[in-house]
Amino acid sequence: MDCEDNEIAQNEELSTDRSENEHFSKETNVVEGNNNEVKDEKYRMTMKDIEASMKQMINEINSKRENDLAILEEVKREIMAQAKRCCEVLEQHMANMHAAKGKEIDDKWENLVKVLDRIKESEAEIEKTKTSLSLLCKDSLDTEP
Repeated sequence: MDCEDNEIAQNEELSTDRSENEHFSKETNVVEGNNNEVKDEKYRMTMKDIEASMKQMINEINSKRENDLAILEEVKREIMAQAKRCCEVLEQHMANMHAAKGKEIDDKWENLVKVLDRIKESEAEIEKTKTSLSLLCKDSLDTEP
């Protein structure tokens, strides 16, 4: 057990001695099979590899963000176009409604003007009648002894 503890301590010293700027390594040992050779696969990522990978991820994220903004702009254009079409339909409907109701209102205005004209004529006749009656009363009072 002493030997294993010593080996663990040596491995810990090696990993702490490595500078962050040098590299990060991961070792995978493939266990020896019947007639297979022992294979050591080492995966090493240097700071340059990490930086390159990070830049690639940032570029991908930025590309996706730009794509999202482009999609949003397209949706915005479509919504604006649809809103414009809806407003045009509404405007046409209102114009048709105003034309139909305008005819009704015009007919009612005409009737009102005719009624007001008849009222004026009636008032004028009443005034004539009043004047005639007034003159008649005056004449009848003047002719009486």
